[in-house]
Amino acid sequence: MKRFLGCISILWGIGVGVSSGQHTPHLSGTVSVSIRKQTLTCSWEYTQLPEHYALRLNHLMHPRVEDTQGQALRYRRWKDHDTGDARAYQLVADSLPDTVRIAYQLRMPLWARIRSKWSDWKGNVAFNDHSLRVTEQTEWYPVLYDSAQQQWQQEVAYEITVVCEDCTGLFLNGSLPVSGSQATFTRDTPVQLMLFVGDFEVVEREGVSFINTGLSDVQQQALVALVEEVGAYYAQNLQIPYGTELAFIQASPTQKGRSWGFNSYPAIVTVGNPPHTLQQFFDESGTIKPKIKDYLFHEAGHYYFGNYRQPRGPLRWALLEGFNDYIALCATRALLGDSAREFDNSMMYYREQVDGKAMVALADVVAPEQITSLYRYRMIPLMLLAIEQRIGEEAMWAWLRAILATPNSESVDVDFLVRTLRVSGLPEVQVNGIERDIFRGEDWQSKVLDAIRQD
Repeated sequence: MKRFLGCISILWGIGVGVSSGQHTPHLSGTVSVSIRKQTLTCSWEYTQLPEHYALRLNHLMHPRVEDTQGQALRYRRWKDHDTGDARAYQLVADSLPDTVRIAYQLRMPLWARIRSKWSDWKGNVAFNDHSLRVTEQTEWYPVLYDSAQQQWQQEVAYEITVVCEDCTGLFLNGSLPVSGSQATFTRDTPVQLMLFVGDFEVVEREGVSFINTGLSDVQQQALVALVEEVGAYYAQNLQIPYGTELAFIQASPTQKGRSWGFNSYPAIVTVGNPPHTLQQFFDESGTIKPKIKDYLFHEAGHYYFGNYRQPRGPLRWALLEGFNDYIALCATRALLGDSAREFDNSMMYYREQVDGKAMVALADVVAPEQITSLYRYRMIPLMLLAIEQRIGEEAMWAWLRAILATPNSESVDVDFLVRTLRVSGLPEVQVNGIERDIFRGEDWQSKVLDAIRQD
């Protein structure tokens, strides 16, 4: 996710996941929703599971877990892996089946309805009078823990039938939206699951979806043109066709007066009532604001870093967000031009944010959590721009192409970065200099910031 957008009173939250690449869990089943009754009923079959695993599910759900013969499987709480929205469970068995069936029904309790009116967030089970919104943070579907990889996997391939008796529009992340009250959605490439259903209009324009947006044809076409422009830019430089298109969603908050937003790639969601809607993307003349273009360049880039390449390992957040933000900055520089000054403004903002903040060298990172939000969204892009100063923009694109050519199963660490630099064709003396000055050493931060200041 990009930085806070000062021109609109919305906070954007990230929802692009990472996957081990070792197992591609597949989720099939039926989801039944009643907006009027505020119920969510799910019946799943989870297949292609690893040898050792655990499960996590929203704390409002109370699951029954069975094997394929209908035999109930016992489980116990795994509190060390609970989140603010979900509870983790370990199955109690000597040998775990590679397929399980999981069923539960959520009927919103009174206390949850009251809390939802006083607070709204990405992990909320967000029922209102005309829609339901749940996301991967909600963990409204069972999320898998791969014990061998020591990693939770929110991404799944799926074949899911959604039934909503009082809906006119259905959206499941990773598939095109459907007008109606029932549809079956399928996807072979793993993705985090956001479900948005209710009484709203669905528009599909040249591969870009507009769900409950209320945007005019002209505004929709402007967003389509922007997505096409940046997609073509990325495809030309990365030499990989741009794939999944974006979905723009306007949702209503459960909390009165609340306005914010989040990303669950490929969905970009604005939550708010007028005037805090997608209309804020446009200035008075109907043109998309430069800061919004900058933000959308970042979100569009997640097709490559987060979808095409799903990183794992200690530096997964560096690749997922930092490298993605770098290509977004390149797009800003190339497509917006000097007149908008968005690139220079971003560099100034990034430098101010990291100046004086001590961070561990990439070579010393052993766990993904060490790449903090400040590190991944600010320092990594600055680091890559410092490398670009040394080797040039075309060599940077060659390096990114080498990275994207690696399998998802390959762990991302400093050795990976150095190896792909070599594979890209960079001379050994430059590879060694980058590793010594930027990936390692006590003074790497000062070298990066000094290089950026001299730019």
